[in-house]
Parts: sequence; C-alpha cells; structure tokens
Amino acid sequence: MNKRGMDTSTLLILITGVIILIVIVPITIDIIEIGGETANMEACKAAVRFAGFKVGLSDNLAVQPLSDVNKVGEACFTSVLIPSQKTETDAIVNQLSNEILNCWDKFGAGKIDFVTPSLKKEILSTTNVCYKCAGIKVIDGLNSNELQKIKIDDVITKVKQDARSKGSKPNVYFYKKWNQFDINDDVRIEFFIGTDTEIEKELRADKENVENLKPITNPELSAFVYVSFLPDSGAFARDPLDQSYSVQAHSPCLNAESINTNRKEVKI
Repeated sequence: MNKRGMDTSTLLILITGVIILIVIVPITIDIIEIGGETANMEACKAAVRFAGFKVGLSDNLAVQPLSDVNKVGEACFTSVLIPSQKTETDAIVNQLSNEILNCWDKFGAGKIDFVTPSLKKEILSTTNVCYKCAGIKVIDGLNSNELQKIKIDDVITKVKQDARSKGSKPNVYFYKKWNQFDINDDVRIEFFIGTDTEIEKELRADKENVENLKPITNPELSAFVYVSFLPDSGAFARDPLDQSYSVQAHSPCLNAESINTNRKEVKI
C-alpha cells in the first residue's frame, strides 16, 4: 500500500509538473516578449528625447550632444508584419491600429523637434526626415482574388477607438485612393517630421484621396503618421529596409531624407 501510494503521489507530482509547464511556460514567454517590446519602445522614445535636446544659440545654430536623427533610426525598429492566409481580418486591423499609434507615440507625438540642426544649411531652409514604422510583408504565391478584402475605413475607425481609449490624439493621414486592401497589397506606415509645413497643407487639401485624423497645426513643425494602401506592389516584400520603397508620387517622404532603421518580424 505504501509503495503503491508513493507511486500515485509521484505520478500526481509529475502530472502537476506537466500541467505547470503547459500553462506557465507559454505565459512566461509571452511576458518576456511583451517586456522586449516595451524595452524597444522605451529605447526609441529615449533616443527621440535625447535628440530633442539641443545646445546652441538657436535651433539652426545648435548641436545635439546626446542623439540625432540617425541614432533615432538605430533605436527605433520597423515592424515587418507577417500574416498568413488564415489570419483573421480583425487581427490585421487590430495590429495595424497598434502600429499606427505606436508610431505616433514613440517618435514624440508631435511634441519633440529632433530634426538635426546641422542639416539646416541656412536659417530659412527646411529639413524633413522620414522613418518606416511598419508594413505588411507580401506573401509569395497568394492569389489576391481569393483573399478577403479589408475596408480601410475599418482601420480608421479602429485607430479612432484605440486612440480615444488611450487618451491619444495622433496626427495621421490615410492615403485611401482605393477603399479596401488585402494582405497581398503594399501597406506602409511611416513617420514624417520636418520644417516644411507646406507638405501637410497639400495633404489636407487632397480630400479625394486622403483622410486626416485630428490634424495638429504647428506653423513651424510638421509631424505626422502617413499610412498608405497600394494594390499588389509587393515592394515591402522585396526588402523592407530598402530606402527607395517609400518613394512614390503621393508619398510625403519623397520630399524627405529617409532614415535607416532596423527591422523586426511580427507574425499576426
């Protein structure tokens, strides 16, 4: 009886251990991943804050002793979103909303001018820079005709809802010449910051193709997230770090210096 009881106790301990491994390990991994995401986000924010610290007579005659636009690029990652044909549309919409709000938040939410003074050749010159925040990686071999279409308005609505719940007021421009997209299309999220405020005025004037979320008017600085949905170009799939990928006729980044960033893959 004692031996049999000992065997039963051992078996119960083993079963309990297996259950703990099954339940606890995935949770622990999730916590580690969340911690890593938070660390990446905070490192990016810190680089932006440090780049915003300038020493000099004026913004045009100053140095940035702690950080600059390139160091910001080293600290801030580009999310390469990797869906599958089985990924639910809600998951894609949720992830895009999250990336858009993160893009706005980590680059200073329009409150920090971290444009490098040394790039300003003259007092009245303009300086614009662009960072790639995220994009969907096109999957080879998918037939667009078989993929479920997602309404761009659904993404916009989700961003509004999430921003409201977080108390955020992002300045976002959606290029929506096409009303819908699928995971085989070229979806890009970029952050633009610069002293050329005319670019933002042109975006607001293009009411046929562009929708603006809570515009922030600053006579001296433009800072906004630009989101575009383009049919089937696949540029992001070729090389998400290719600096030419954002150069399109409609993109404000055409008039800005594109800053190199590192990449991280995010499966959705």
